[in-house]
Amino acid sequence: MVASATEESTVLVLKDKGNSCFKNGEYSAAIEQYTEALAATGGKGSPEAATVHKNRAACLLKLERYDEVVDDVNACISMGGGDSKAYYRRAVAYQALKQLDKALKDSMEAVRIDPKNKTAIDLVMALRRDIQSRRDLMTSTTGLVDEMLGSLREEHPEPEKMTQALKNLVTLTGTKAGCETVLKKGGLKDILKQLHSTNLDHQVHVLNCMMCLIRDSPQRTDMILKTVPLESSLTILKQKNTSSTLIGGVLYEMLSAVLEDRSYDYSKRELGQGLKKFNVPKLLPKLFAYFKECCKVAEGESLNNLINAIVKVTDSRVINEQLLENDIIKFMVSMVTSGQLEHGHAQQISIVVSKVWNRARIDGKDTLNFVKQITQQITPRFLSGEEEHQMFGLRALNVILQGSFEAGGDIVKDTTELYRVLSKLLCSNTPDVQRTAAESVALIASDKKMCYNLADQNFNLLKALYRNENVDDAVKLRALVGMSKMSVAGGSDVTRHVVAEGAALRLFRQLRQYLVKCPTDEVRMWVVEALAYLTIDAEVKA
Repeated sequence: MVASATEESTVLVLKDKGNSCFKNGEYSAAIEQYTEALAATGGKGSPEAATVHKNRAACLLKLERYDEVVDDVNACISMGGGDSKAYYRRAVAYQALKQLDKALKDSMEAVRIDPKNKTAIDLVMALRRDIQSRRDLMTSTTGLVDEMLGSLREEHPEPEKMTQALKNLVTLTGTKAGCETVLKKGGLKDILKQLHSTNLDHQVHVLNCMMCLIRDSPQRTDMILKTVPLESSLTILKQKNTSSTLIGGVLYEMLSAVLEDRSYDYSKRELGQGLKKFNVPKLLPKLFAYFKECCKVAEGESLNNLINAIVKVTDSRVINEQLLENDIIKFMVSMVTSGQLEHGHAQQISIVVSKVWNRARIDGKDTLNFVKQITQQITPRFLSGEEEHQMFGLRALNVILQGSFEAGGDIVKDTTELYRVLSKLLCSNTPDVQRTAAESVALIASDKKMCYNLADQNFNLLKALYRNENVDDAVKLRALVGMSKMSVAGGSDVTRHVVAEGAALRLFRQLRQYLVKCPTDEVRMWVVEALAYLTIDAEVKA
């Protein structure tokens, strides 16, 4: 069907606009013009449409959107526009996608059509060198993999020989050729069999092999999740040794592999588009379930590494959505309220809360349910009457406050028992309880209205903690920060002041001493925060 003269005119105008944008380096704008031009054709194939597809492919190539380059060139060729430039552009895209054989075929076709196309000729030569290098590598890799797997398959292998074979396989699986050869030779089963070895070195080497095999491959991630029973990971975690600390690394590589998969376009997820090769969304809940079960038995550095795996990937938008959808934040907070996590672990969870909360607000997500769920976990701890349970409840609140003061503030407003619990725990003789309660006051006092609710009594309790010679420096520092914030909360309203004139200046001097006495990152963080509030006072400013 032939396009009308009006359609042809519109297409030409839009194409020319796209060409101008391309010449000016405005590739995204050019793509928009070319896309409108194609829409104006009504989906009809024509020489002009073929040219537009080819031109849009050039823009996509500049933006490194290689899958889309291939799609546009395919459309161009199907409409009879397969000239030397079209084949060259698809060849470059295939080269970037590591599909070297297809790239060579297209680049040779570009040269056949136009023997004077120097860039295509150079590409042919470069691809031939790369393909030959790959073949040489595969040949040498195949021999080495066969030798190492042969050692693993011996009926009664020598321990030292087995250790060396596994160690060499770690190096081999660190390359793409090595990973492909191991899987092709059926070596995954042989490697994973050593996961149950009583030899610690063997376990460590196997876990390192797993990380290498998983890296950048959601397909291999899914394969290993199906091949390695969860019980194996839990058994290793219970050993509390070097191998148990590597489980977090395995989880991180799995999450990273899923997020780096180019076959899934997250930006089109809501439109139901973009899913081409692998169902990534279904894999993430599996990984989060794996994380939860591992956390239930992990301790110390092993637990730290598991949580850190989540922290490292929270810059990803899709992960943040899934953390909420799979109740991972709720699960992490439950670990705090149950007393499973120490102060260091809680700090990591604050980072996760911060990133997830900020992303949810940017995306306009409903955060009320999130606050409600956390409040429901914390409140029973306050009502229990037991000091330890109340401390865990406060520690969870501190995690939220440090991650997102907005979220933590909403929880404070919904928790009527909080101020009574704070007054009680500030009088405790247990260092952990004192530290947690003083930290809660120091954090809550950041808000003027909540600071008023802390009242004079809590200021005096903080002062007593600070002056107590038996209290450690971590508690005293938090008490000092809380007093500093409360001392200036009244601003110019003298009726709201809880300290005498000149007290803010004395607090300032005491904070400065902390920086000199113990200049660690944690001390700096607390002191700088307190000083930011004290500078409201005229004497401190001077």
